[in-house]
Amino acid sequence: MCIRDSINAEYMGNMSQFILPAFRRGFSVLSHAKKLKLPYRIPELKLTLDVVKPSEFNEVATYMAKVFCRDEPKAKAIRAFPDDFKLLAMDGLKKSSNPCLSTAFKRDCGEIVSALIIDHFPFQDKYFDRNANPYHPKYEAPLTLAHKMKSFFRDYYHNNKLTGRVARVSLGSTEDEFRGKNLAMFELNILANIGIEYGFTHCFGECSNVFSRKNAFDSGMKPLHTIDYDTFVVNGKKPYQDLNKLMTDHVNTRIGKKKYQNLAKECTLMYAPMEDILKVTNQQLK
Repeated sequence: MCIRDSINAEYMGNMSQFILPAFRRGFSVLSHAKKLKLPYRIPELKLTLDVVKPSEFNEVATYMAKVFCRDEPKAKAIRAFPDDFKLLAMDGLKKSSNPCLSTAFKRDCGEIVSALIIDHFPFQDKYFDRNANPYHPKYEAPLTLAHKMKSFFRDYYHNNKLTGRVARVSLGSTEDEFRGKNLAMFELNILANIGIEYGFTHCFGECSNVFSRKNAFDSGMKPLHTIDYDTFVVNGKKPYQDLNKLMTDHVNTRIGKKKYQNLAKECTLMYAPMEDILKVTNQQLK
């Protein structure tokens, strides 16, 4: 995806002047919203959560690129991922003059260990239109899969007569040592609160492995559509057949034991109204 093409300057222009001060005052847009005062500290993990300032967005992009490309096994797997796009996404993030919304957890030394990014999903987005912006061969498989997911959500949105702005969870990652600590849930809670203030009524994302799928489900999102990697075909080829083995071997190698199986068998489109995400994450984080 091209971030700079998908951001609506109308509501993002004053982000740094409005959102950051509001949330540091303990701002809440709904009566049931969890009033996290930012920056939010988790003493036992020695981590601090905050909304990323526009001037710091390159730092998040650099972190994402480091995570997605840190070694060869993962780099091979990432070429097939539908929601990361590696160089394509990083190029858009770093050059965007109106960056999308992001939160990040940092160590005391300032190092990012977890980040989550959402952007506006425009229904007239031409980025995935072959005629408007022809696919580069390197990205054809992930763009084709993402196009199918986005088209499915467009139809679902219109068929169910939904209204309001839609947010897409575009990128997210947490360092291995902090998995299972609910960091992504904290981040999505803050972004949902911000998103509601800006008129976002719904949120969706393509979950390409069991980690992202579980995070989305635990945060109140439900599956709408699934594409199986073993049967997905692009130009007569099945580009994702090796993805499960690559991802599983990679993660098991990093943790030093054979713990996981079938990490990337399918890509699942997850969705929920923003208010549902806020309610569920508030309950989970009590």
